[in-house]
Amino acid sequence: MEITCPKCGFTRNIPDEKVPPRAEIATCPKCKEKFQFRTATETIPPPLLSETSQEQDPSPQHPGNQDKDTSQETFQPEKSEKPGSGNGDFWDSLASMGSPHQETQDEQPSDVTPNGEIEVPWERLDLHGFFPGMWETIKRAMLRPVGFFQAMPVGSGQIKPLIFYLLIAEFQIVLQMLWEMTGVAPGMAGEGEAMGINVLMLLVGYPAILTLLLYVMAVLVHSCLNLVGGATRGFEGTFRALTYGSAPMVMTIVPIIGPLIGAIWSLVVTFLGYKHIHGTTTAKVILAMLLPLIPFVLILAVVMSMAQNSGVPTF
Repeated sequence: MEITCPKCGFTRNIPDEKVPPRAEIATCPKCKEKFQFRTATETIPPPLLSETSQEQDPSPQHPGNQDKDTSQETFQPEKSEKPGSGNGDFWDSLASMGSPHQETQDEQPSDVTPNGEIEVPWERLDLHGFFPGMWETIKRAMLRPVGFFQAMPVGSGQIKPLIFYLLIAEFQIVLQMLWEMTGVAPGMAGEGEAMGINVLMLLVGYPAILTLLLYVMAVLVHSCLNLVGGATRGFEGTFRALTYGSAPMVMTIVPIIGPLIGAIWSLVVTFLGYKHIHGTTTAKVILAMLLPLIPFVLILAVVMSMAQNSGVPTF
């Protein structure tokens, strides 16, 4: 007999002799859906049904009562019985008949939280591994940012997002130095002592400066989101949008135009991160991203005005 789960499509061929003659309800070992795989008229022939009923209950009963008792006995999947004992739900035991690969796959831990949120692959390296986890995170952030940020849980801390951001930044600066050294991109190729200073700066100073600037930017944007009423999931939500929004900067792997494409792409992904992590509106996010620029614009306007008044030529 071929039995197919109507929910997930899982199919298994079961020898007829292994199917209890009075079983009607099955539980899919894959998705745990309970369903009726055959009707009562298909279970056993009427004469055998009559003999079985008489053996189980010799007391006289009306035909209607007999049918009622049989139906109740057949549709009780919650009863714990040995496989092949005759009644109830028999597919509970079919999972043990599957291949070891199927069992191992079903028992693997999932990155879906009890709340239905999907954890970032980078934050579940125990499931994905280092490079696959990072690559999957980059792909989701770049290609499916809306779903990525909507399903992202907030509350797991800032350390792993920060490390992700720093690794992307280090990757970016290493590639830029490589393109400059090979002459592919314009720049100054360091040699000797200067190159040693650049490497030391890359390994020690650059991450420290980036971390400081990252937190300054996160505080500014989060304050502006609070000001416009768009910060619904706390500072960590804003911080996660900034850090994982840097994923497109891997476009630096393309010489010359790669950094520009990555910067624009990163701005769009970060914008979507603010919007969908906090569940706020587009207008509030745009306003929050523009507000930190206002002081710089005012300072620039004052400097240009003073320069014009002093007779210094301006643009």
